Amino acid sequence: MVLSVLASGCGGSTAGTQPAADAGIAVPASFDALPHYPNSTPAGTLTRRGSSTTRSYRADTVTPLEVLDYYRIHLGGWQMVDSPHLVGEGPRAPARATWTKDGASLLVSSERAPRLGNSPETVQYSLVLTTS
Repeated sequence: MVLSVLASGCGGSTAGTQPAADAGIAVPASFDALPHYPNSTPAGTLTRRGSSTTRSYRADTVTPLEVLDYYRIHLGGWQMVDSPHLVGEGPRAPARATWTKDGASLLVSSERAPRLGNSPETVQYSLVLTTS
């Protein structure tokens, strides 16, 4: 299984921070249990395709690698199989990492979002959870 996360931050505590599932989408309990970067907000809708559930989030004043470091620290019980790393070079290079647990895979990816006017630096991250 693969779970992907693209930078875009959500609340630090897992209790009460997971946004409600979009109507009509059955969400695995394991997705609801995932932590979210502190003060992040959903970006777009939750999607479910086959055995994969995906949702993106946005977080301000953070870097893509800081989001992945948060997951490295807060994914208790998950085994890291692909450590946090940049994909490519330069200041806008995206970052990603992969973890597994109980036959499921979680991919977390993050990247700097385009900046609008004087808005703060924003990262969008995505979580992709694949279950068997």
